[in-house]
Amino acid sequence: MAIELKVGSNQPTKIQKYVLERIRASGGKATVCRSVEETKRFMENLTED
Repeated sequence: MAIELKVGSNQPTKIQKYVLERIRASGGKATVCRSVEETKRFMENLTED
């Protein structure tokens, strides 16, 4: 599981995108969040799966 936190319109770097994709490809959950609310939703969805 990984959460990449970003502020405003900042985008993940190439290496950050690569790591997130590798986590997903391995069956993990990974996302980019821009707020506490987004982070909470992602975490809540982890427990539902």
